[in-house]
Amino acid sequence: MIQELIKRGMKFIEQMELATNAARHFIDGNIFCSEPNGAMYYATEEQKATIAELESKGLAKVWHIIKGAYKMNDGNVLDMETYLMAIEEFDELEPWNDGGYLAHSYVKNLSWGEGEYGDVVIKPHNGGLIRIM
Repeated sequence: MIQELIKRGMKFIEQMELATNAARHFIDGNIFCSEPNGAMYYATEEQKATIAELESKGLAKVWHIIKGAYKMNDGNVLDMETYLMAIEEFDELEPWNDGGYLAHSYVKNLSWGEGEYGDVVIKPHNGGLIRIM
């Protein structure tokens, strides 16, 4: 199962045209994190702990993290990390409006310390990814 999820993660990385070394590092077990300004870096120790927890049952493989601050309808700005995951039930990134793609994720709300699973819309940006919905 995990090998199939790794293959899907590779396919998603290539489909999103992430920086050329992202796929190689993914195979080596290193996950990149994108910021809205285009910066990309290896997952931090705290992010690696979240990845380990998400992958612990062997049902998901995190292939990228998107970090950002998002303004809510009530005016609050929340810091979030979006952990993009390859899972068995989601074998394609579905094209969405405005060049975006629907992807399965775990969204960790850093402002509140909570998180939830769900689908988000992502888009390639400066060699990395941004979350647009």
